[in-house]
Amino acid sequence: MALRTNKSIFYHIPKTGGVWVEYVIRKIDRNAMYVGKKQSSLFNLIESSSFFEKHILPRDVDEEDKKGFFSYTFIRHPVEWYKSFWCYKKYKKKHKIKNTNLNSLFSKCWDDNFEQFISNILIAFPKGFVTKLYQYYIGKNGKEINFIGKQENLKEDLIKALTLAGEKFDINIINNIAKRNVSKGKNKLKINKKLKNKILKIEHWIIDNFYE
Repeated sequence: MALRTNKSIFYHIPKTGGVWVEYVIRKIDRNAMYVGKKQSSLFNLIESSSFFEKHILPRDVDEEDKKGFFSYTFIRHPVEWYKSFWCYKKYKKKHKIKNTNLNSLFSKCWDDNFEQFISNILIAFPKGFVTKLYQYYIGKNGKEINFIGKQENLKEDLIKALTLAGEKFDINIINNIAKRNVSKGKNKLKINKKLKNKILKIEHWIIDNFYE
């Protein structure tokens, strides 16, 4: 769901630090509430999965529930997004936690080898899976959300977003809350230069607009 205070609304894009952001928001404002429908049918185009069930698109929130509220979200470098997602799926599979419709195109790309998984994804989504995911939230022009922060600067960018929204908050709360829902093993994943460059080429919209 999208999390709303009396001034702003946060849209949680999967695997971009949103679990931590939601935790902080609820610490700052205990009256914060979730708004929006359960799941956008648009996600069926890429994945029929519980992975997306609670991640609400702006278009899935009624106008009366979002009009006049400052909106913000967070993105992540596509290479790191793929690493985080693969580790998440690997953990679910290892512990036999069902979380995916195995008939979905995205799930059919799965491989226990990370680099092979990436190769499969790049073939299945030649215009960039992460680009498509982000654009569902922020629009094809990247301007349908008031503020877009980066997972790489999560604390600093959350402070910016809340300040721009006119929220009252204790900065120490944000600085003192540790990371949450961190993907284990992500930092140990390796990807060859050729494959990494393919990701950067296919996901160039993200790189060109937010990482250069």
